[in-house]
Amino acid sequence: MEHGLSTGERHLPHPHCRVWRVGRAVGRRGAERRPTDGEKALRDSIPADMPGLEASGLCFAVEYRNTRTDRGPSLQILGEVDGKPVQLLRFDCFEHEPHFHYDPDGKDNRIFLNQARVSDPVAWTIDYLRGNITSLVRIAGYGRVADRLDEAALTAALPGVEKALRDSVPRG
Repeated sequence: MEHGLSTGERHLPHPHCRVWRVGRAVGRRGAERRPTDGEKALRDSIPADMPGLEASGLCFAVEYRNTRTDRGPSLQILGEVDGKPVQLLRFDCFEHEPHFHYDPDGKDNRIFLNQARVSDPVAWTIDYLRGNITSLVRIAGYGRVADRLDEAALTAALPGVEKALRDSVPRG
């Protein structure tokens, strides 16, 4: 049986989501690192019986990012490609230039949100993902991954993902 695939109501553990099960995270190059506050927020915000940390073979990783020119919550959607974790999509819900990426570590097709129409990038991200994750993964160039996804399980994970995104924002 493949890791992370839905079996009815139960979701099997995905090896690249171990960050929330053992309190450690895996960095971009596979080295272990300490979990970010966003990852802790995601881990702590979702009941154990709710499919929110991982669903249908995908992992949802949340962190608060500070760049040279912007900051805000960031959602990475990772899947397994040829036995390795790959960032399929990323949504940067930044204050000044919110945007999202198809295949951020590969072709990196970045699309900026129209700030005149989008006042809440987190809400926009969750609305955009709802019912569309399979299509977005396919557009990112990962058709084989998209073929094995359960859109209902992915959509069920989104309330917990939204809470984690909002909880990742520093208070004060």
